Amino acid sequence: MKDGNAGHITREPEQVKAFRDTWRDGIHSYLTYLRDRLTVARDLLKDSGSIFRADLHRVRAVMDEVFGDKNLVSLIAFVKTQALGAEFLPGAYDYIVWFAKDKKHTKFRPLLTQKSEGVDMATFAWVTQ
Repeated sequence: MKDGNAGHITREPEQVKAFRDTWRDGIHSYLTYLRDRLTVARDLLKDSGSIFRADLHRVRAVMDEVFGDKNLVSLIAFVKTQALGAEFLPGAYDYIVWFAKDKKHTKFRPLLTQKSEGVDMATFAWVTQ
């Protein structure tokens, strides 16, 4: 209330329109929406910036279009829990696709380094940093 004047306050209830997680035109409208968001994300990234995305099976082609296929850094596979008693082959992996704004400027720190001399190489050849 500004200056004690309540004249500008209405008694009508406020309405909040929530986001609906449905796509009226199916997958095409979702991919259009995603392409627009990825384009904005690319423009906001520094030249050394990267973006990771998990819904690979539909998104890879859109990311190739937005970032350029030459800026694909890696397709990261990781093991997931398998459903016992699956009717068909269970999905053993999930994937994350990694694109860079400009691959030649991308910074990366390796997760593993080679063991130094004198360390027992019979067990493991690589160690975490």
